[in-house]
Amino acid sequence: MVFPLRITKIYRCHPLKIRFKTISTKKAIILSINDRELFVNTYIANTKYDELSTCVNKEQIIAQCFILFPDIFSSSADKYKRMSVWLFAKGIVCRNTRDFISGSGKRVINNVGDKELPKIFYTLYQHKTQFKHQLEEIDSISLKYSWYDYQSQITIPGQYNDRIKMWLRLIYKEFGGASKKIDNTDYQFNTTIKMILDL
Repeated sequence: MVFPLRITKIYRCHPLKIRFKTISTKKAIILSINDRELFVNTYIANTKYDELSTCVNKEQIIAQCFILFPDIFSSSADKYKRMSVWLFAKGIVCRNTRDFISGSGKRVINNVGDKELPKIFYTLYQHKTQFKHQLEEIDSISLKYSWYDYQSQITIPGQYNDRIKMWLRLIYKEFGGASKKIDNTDYQFNTTIKMILDL
């Protein structure tokens, strides 16, 4: 590698999409695959990482995870993969991502009913205030990249009421249907989510 480089931008929802510039000339350059791998690995090794459990803004981050990654409501074995990569790109290490969202069994949510629900619903309930705030605050580009595709022609609205409608459609699809029952209960998914978030 001839010139010393610096990373000028790491895209928040696509951490492997990276822009490089030389420090001396400030010009963007194209790296070979080997040089790119070497530089990125060096960058990662020299980055200071924080544990999610000790982050001062942990509540905010967990709320953002619910917003940015509707796929965590799916039944896929890889449903936490994108979220884990995103956390790592933000300089946050989470040794077991699942535990922060859906670990530790089931819980009763009083304003939903007296039957136990998977922990993911209780975690969302605990973070509902921060969820509403973050859904308004996250920039439209990040939502578009995470929800759809960066080449998508879909426009992300700025208002909370419009954004929550989009988010609900996404999680209904991931869960397998809005009216699908949750585990071995009579609770419909869409009704439960709306009760949790006071919609």
